Amino acid sequence: MAVIDNRNFYIRWPGHPKYKEGDIIVDDELTNIIQKIEMILFTKKGDFIGDLDFGADIEYYLWETSVSVPFIKSQIQDQFNTYVPELLNYRYVLDVSITEGTLKDILIIDITINNVDINAIFR
Repeated sequence: MAVIDNRNFYIRWPGHPKYKEGDIIVDDELTNIIQKIEMILFTKKGDFIGDLDFGADIEYYLWETSVSVPFIKSQIQDQFNTYVPELLNYRYVLDVSITEGTLKDILIIDITINNVDINAIFR
């Protein structure tokens, strides 16, 4: 049986709701998955030099196009399938909704992985 190495660099910053001073390495699989999801959600396609397809490109789809919520959700799901294959070992739910804002629309992404909630808001 192969041993999976779940270690990764700690990428949370001061101001992040779950930031821990002094952490350098993440060795918990679920925390590692959550960091990957954050990277995907907040990265524009083309910003990651090693892989130009990496990133959900949320801001582009939300404010520069008129695509539907199911389309945005499918783009996020495709990113998860490609870049977070270990997520398939967990029970998770992905919900995406758009609320009309005063200047521009607001996208709300709610993800639950084994009773751990992740919320991202683009406004």
